[in-house]
Amino acid sequence: ALKRPAVSTTDFLTLSFTMLKYAMTLMLAMLGPLGAWAAHGLDNNWTVKVIGMKDANGCMQATSIEDMGSNLVRPDSVSCLSATQMCTDDYQCVEARALKPSTFQGCNFDASSGVEAEVTGVLMDGLCYQNFVVDQKNYNGGAGLAPDKVHVRSEAHLHTRACLVVSYCARTGFYLLQRPSSNADYSYAAQMDSQAAEKVFDFLIGARHPCGTTTTTEMTSNAGIASAAALMASAMILVALSWD
Repeated sequence: ALKRPAVSTTDFLTLSFTMLKYAMTLMLAMLGPLGAWAAHGLDNNWTVKVIGMKDANGCMQATSIEDMGSNLVRPDSVSCLSATQMCTDDYQCVEARALKPSTFQGCNFDASSGVEAEVTGVLMDGLCYQNFVVDQKNYNGGAGLAPDKVHVRSEAHLHTRACLVVSYCARTGFYLLQRPSSNADYSYAAQMDSQAAEKVFDFLIGARHPCGTTTTTEMTSNAGIASAAALMASAMILVALSWD
């Protein structure tokens, strides 16, 4: 057995657990922000490719969705929030939680004109599409500004995930927007039917990178930090109990 130093076992255990408490506090401080980032930040540029069927009116049924975007830095408006509170002080926080709607609105797919299609565009929830792309309503400090303060007709790529998955927006379904050039405005490219809209929501909740990155390394790091904390705790207790 190890030789005990000139302190009592009780004192040593107290010291060990104090050190462990500070170590855990430090690790949780590191883990907290990463956990908040993991797949739920106010990240933007939700450019996707929807693969499925498209009818003559642009109504789509989706078999798969591929992420084609990467975050565009906007320090003034893009921040990271937790999975259960997808809002800032400018939102109604209870209503803004990312709760999956029981139903989704969508277009009526015309099977007689449907063909296989792959459509790439920027995702936009139906509420923001109608209010701020089409109607240019002045609800958020300026004509055409969505709740995330993005002028979505000209900068749909900056529209944030938190806004897309807010329950009262998500239940209005989803559109794909395109623009012919970087200087042009965005306009309608396709609309999801109700089943495709549900797939889009599920995709947005679990897709892609933490806020501000294009990888999922932070999520992996969470597990590593937690494992390290558990190993440290076990090791310190075993050492303490091994003194004779």
